[in-house]
Amino acid sequence: MTVPRPWQASWGRAAPLLGALGLLGQNCQRDAMSVTKDERLQIRVDPAEKRLLEPAAEASHVSVSAFVLQSAAVQAASVLADRRLIELSAQTAAAFSEALEQPAAVDRRLAAALKRPRELRWFD
Repeated sequence: MTVPRPWQASWGRAAPLLGALGLLGQNCQRDAMSVTKDERLQIRVDPAEKRLLEPAAEASHVSVSAFVLQSAAVQAASVLADRRLIELSAQTAAAFSEALEQPAAVDRRLAAALKRPRELRWFD
C-alpha cells in the first residue's frame, strides 16, 4: 500500500490529470530522470519567496525546482479540472438531464433568418 505524502493532500480532483501526466510519483526527482526534458521555464523570485520555498522543498525531500514544478502542475491541473468539471446537486442534475432529453424548439425568426440569402461574402 502506498502511503500518501503530506504534499499530496492538496491534489484533490487534480490527481487523475497529474497521474496521466506522470507527475504523481513518490519522488519528483526520480520521475524526472525517466523523462527527457527539452523545455525550459525560468522564473525570478524575491529573496523572501525563495526562503519560503527552500524549506518546503526540503521537507518534501525534493529540490526547489522539483517542488516548484510539482506545485505549479498541481495548481494547473486543479484550475483545468474546475473548468472541465461541473458539480451539480441531484435535483439540478436531474433537471439538466431532462432538459437535454427534450427536443429543441425551433424559433421561427431564427429559421427564417437562416433561409434568407447572405449579404456578406468571404474572400480568401
